[in-house]
Amino acid sequence: MKKTTILQLIGTLDFGGAQSLLLSQLKNIDRNKYRIKVATILRPGALAPSFERLGFPVINLGMHGKLDPRIFTRLYHLIKSEQVDIIHTHTFPADFFGRMVGWAMRYPIIVTTVHNIGKLRAGYSLRIDRALSGANDLIIACSEKVKEVLISQGIREDKIQVICNGVDVEEINSRCPASITGRTPVLLSKASITGGTPVPLSVVGVVGSLLPIKGHSYFIQAAKEVSRELPGVRFVIVGDGLLRGELEALTEKLGLSPRVNFTGFREDVLNLMAGFDLLVLPSLAEGFGIVLAEAMALSKPVVASRVGGIEEIVVDGETGILVPPAQPGELSRAIIQALRDGKKASEMGRKGYQRVKARFDIKTKVRELEGAYERLMAKRAVR
Repeated sequence: MKKTTILQLIGTLDFGGAQSLLLSQLKNIDRNKYRIKVATILRPGALAPSFERLGFPVINLGMHGKLDPRIFTRLYHLIKSEQVDIIHTHTFPADFFGRMVGWAMRYPIIVTTVHNIGKLRAGYSLRIDRALSGANDLIIACSEKVKEVLISQGIREDKIQVICNGVDVEEINSRCPASITGRTPVLLSKASITGGTPVPLSVVGVVGSLLPIKGHSYFIQAAKEVSRELPGVRFVIVGDGLLRGELEALTEKLGLSPRVNFTGFREDVLNLMAGFDLLVLPSLAEGFGIVLAEAMALSKPVVASRVGGIEEIVVDGETGILVPPAQPGELSRAIIQALRDGKKASEMGRKGYQRVKARFDIKTKVRELEGAYERLMAKRAVR
């Protein structure tokens, strides 16, 4: 049987939720049915080697400037030469070029996954998205909240399917087995992620790109208050991005530099998270919040902003604590509450693991995605 050729088109493979999700999906996709090509619009990015180790060479289309007309030609030739059946786009640059070229060529099926909401889908980008959505055969929303937002923005409901993000629970726990066999802190991990300092009483971590929408400044402000109440706590910020210098300056200004470790980009994020006692996600907007699912798969309690699709993952008071966004006082109180009540935190971690395994396992989500591909191919066959 002829395999379906799918072009996974994304802006860049820099560290981020959309990129991590795509990597997990391709690890679990049925290669007997699907021939996968991966291409980036801007640059390969730090995660490109991880895709290539899986056997998916990354094709970089090499965009320069805000609108490089050569991308249209390069993408057209790639789709034609590889006889692509489905173009699946992720993030705005890929959504723009993929839908424009796919629509002009007429025959490829066009699928777009919307990974986020908020400022990333506003202004001119929202207007372009709305105009180009007519080219889509399917728009995948990563949460029910994202679907609601898309409909409110004028996207036709009959074009939208919710396929929630997922994590590979089995792989996570094979790599970090200690995380669910008793919540014993991983002392070496704690020492390494806090810069080699003596092992602290607790480690509170944030994982994500250092961008305004991720709310790191509120986390650092909350860390000041937490340190007053619980001086043994250390804070770890995993990830890199435009705001790193600004956030490091804020940390120094608040006198927190000895207590906060910026790790930069790391490929061993799960190993670092295994050393956390608590994961915090202080975002101002989130389509889903995949790092929460990863932490819950590690049986870690979580504190997160009550925004976007986060409420679909975290049950407040049961698998974690939800707080209003952009309020460091509320955030600090939730962190202190979680750290002071170790028994409750352990129970939240256990229930979080059960919830992720039941609802957000990547294997189940990939089967849902494959089902969507198969329905679209069947529909095209009868045109």
